[in-house]
Amino acid sequence: MTFTAWLRKQVWRDDPVGDLARDVVVDPTWPRTRGYFGFHLYLRKLAACEGAQRTLSQAWAEWSQR
Repeated sequence: MTFTAWLRKQVWRDDPVGDLARDVVVDPTWPRTRGYFGFHLYLRKLAACEGAQRTLSQAWAEWSQR
């Protein structure tokens, strides 16, 4: 399962990962990349806050350990 597919299944969570997941579900420009740095650069391009960057790192770590 790709990271994005996994993340989209996290919308039920009541934490920052759930917030990110809900944002991804409604974002038609979310990248199709498979790498962490592609997602990271996308958030930077949007001038996402540091918290969003940390949440991406947390979500990536959880997905990688599944």
